[in-house]
Amino acid sequence: MFGSIVYEVGTSDEANNVFERFENLEEDQGSNRLLVWGITLNMIDNSDGMNYLMGHGYNSVLADSPIMLSAHNDILEITYDYGMIGIVLYLISILVIIFYLVKMMWHKSEYAPPLAMMLAAYLSLSLMSHVIIYFFGNIVMLTFGYIIGRYEYENMITESEQYNAEN
Repeated sequence: MFGSIVYEVGTSDEANNVFERFENLEEDQGSNRLLVWGITLNMIDNSDGMNYLMGHGYNSVLADSPIMLSAHNDILEITYDYGMIGIVLYLISILVIIFYLVKMMWHKSEYAPPLAMMLAAYLSLSLMSHVIIYFFGNIVMLTFGYIIGRYEYENMITESEQYNAEN
């Protein structure tokens, strides 16, 4: 079912056919992402000390870019918009999710597969486009939080039941 949804979404619009865009990757360099990434890296390199540390503010890549395009990469976008502090906090949040994923896999939790699938999809999209800077990034992070919260809640219930059984 998931595969049919991906196929439908990927081929539904002729102007934005995802599969066709991947087929044309060599011709258009990923919709000129290499050019956009290079310009964004140059903008980051040319930032003064305070902006390098604190960033330029929400959606500044789009506002400051000479080609008037956003970075199409969350890491570059966050680094320019929110500086080193922002990118460190972002990477810590990803590492926390990975920590919980490993913990869930170690305990063979039923929540490990959905968290792994969602994290893989999120990281893939985050490298090629935007997720975190738009409103639906909050929904993604809330979903990560919900999955982790359910896992922790069920562990707490299990531990409580084990404690009650022992006493």
